[in-house]
Amino acid sequence: MIAAAQVPEPEPPSASPSRLAAAVPRWEWRTFERTFAMTPGVEPTASAASEQTYILSLHSPHSVKIRDGQLTVKRLERVDERGIHLWRPVLQAPFPIGVDELGVACDAWGIPRPAPGTPPHSLSDLLRNVIVGHRALRIVTLTKRRMRISVGPCQGERGQIAIGRHRWNTLSFEDADSNRVIDTLDGLGLSPVDNEDYPSALKRILGFPDHSSTPHALSLH
Repeated sequence: MIAAAQVPEPEPPSASPSRLAAAVPRWEWRTFERTFAMTPGVEPTASAASEQTYILSLHSPHSVKIRDGQLTVKRLERVDERGIHLWRPVLQAPFPIGVDELGVACDAWGIPRPAPGTPPHSLSDLLRNVIVGHRALRIVTLTKRRMRISVGPCQGERGQIAIGRHRWNTLSFEDADSNRVIDTLDGLGLSPVDNEDYPSALKRILGFPDHSSTPHALSLH
């Protein structure tokens, strides 16, 4: 597990936390490989690099990460019969975070919510008081360089991630309509079943046990 000291403490922001109750869920397909050949028909934009810290739960499939001084939570709502994942953003909150925002993250991790009246948590508070030492949680900091790509109406990205000595490439497509994702994969000769999200891929790459359960596949027909 990466030490808490390796995650930089952001400056206190002036913006208030944002609960993304009205965010539109999006269907996503992603794969991780050591190398990728250039995909015909895919035009990448200029790349951008960032550092991201994922807080993984061994008992949950949901995504909780820290990027640009904000806590971001996405929930895996379901997987359709073809293997495409439906993700809903539910929280994007700058530090310090209040008890309600911390509760959203705890729900996503599958751990008890904080008691009412719990004071706001800075990033260091979150790491020290909630995450470090919790058996079910793991801290993973990675560097990611990504290029936005577009195939017809479907948006996606090609990315390169570095986690310590581990180097991986990732390719993804997403859309509010799962059929557009499937059509894009079909057009590029890619298989929908070769689908892996960030939380599950990071657990696999780093050898963490994964006791989470994936939402049942639901037919769209």
